Amino acid sequence: GPSNQGHRIVRMSLGSGELLEVREIEPFDEALVAEDFCVSVTPNKISCLATGSLEPIWSYGKKGQRFHRIGRDGKRLFVVATMATTGRTGKQGVLMLDVSTGRPMGWLLDSSQTAVRCMAVGSDCVTLVVSDLMAALPQESVLEYLTSNTENDLDDHGRLHLLCLPSDGTKSAKPLWFEELHEPSSDEFPDILVSHNSGKLYIVQGASLDVRDLVSGGKLGEMTVPGLDEHVAWSVSQGAGVLAEETRISIFEVPD
Repeated sequence: GPSNQGHRIVRMSLGSGELLEVREIEPFDEALVAEDFCVSVTPNKISCLATGSLEPIWSYGKKGQRFHRIGRDGKRLFVVATMATTGRTGKQGVLMLDVSTGRPMGWLLDSSQTAVRCMAVGSDCVTLVVSDLMAALPQESVLEYLTSNTENDLDDHGRLHLLCLPSDGTKSAKPLWFEELHEPSSDEFPDILVSHNSGKLYIVQGASLDVRDLVSGGKLGEMTVPGLDEHVAWSVSQGAGVLAEETRISIFEVPD
């Protein structure tokens, strides 16, 4: 992150803390670090370094696209992108890149959304919180959605939906599952976060933590976590949650 000599990326020994290397890096909004690649994103560019050497591998940017969140599953990198092109201005979708080369691999989700509120990637799935479910679904899924419940209609303006897609890159593939998440009472959307771990989906809304089966969307449990609505950072790993607030770090057991 930032220092008095600009932005730096530091590589250290996990076992001993020994400083192995320091290099300058462009400012970034979000980064993913794995054993092979370190990928970072800014509004105008996605950059990839080799984790072992910190040498630049590739960068990607395109006029008319702005980039936000990133996630990775295997060789595919998923990027929430906003379009600034005629007919699509301000619309968001999910772009796929080859993580080893930066080559575009198409769109997992077309730029059809007013907002992709958040994204979680892993375990062969991509889970999104979208603002326009009808535009995100293939035609056969739209018909299934409408006929399965007579209360459903094409006007889902003002609603948020969970949408879980296979991460194999087949844009026309049938979603694994989807459902309405929240219908706000005002123009303000609630703060929602999603995360994958060990085949489960974790959904944070305020101080509430909802746990789902990732493949089916079935509910596994829910709990209220004091301080979660004021978190600085949070994470879930192997059945435990880690919550960082401004003055406290907590570890708690999550429902399974």
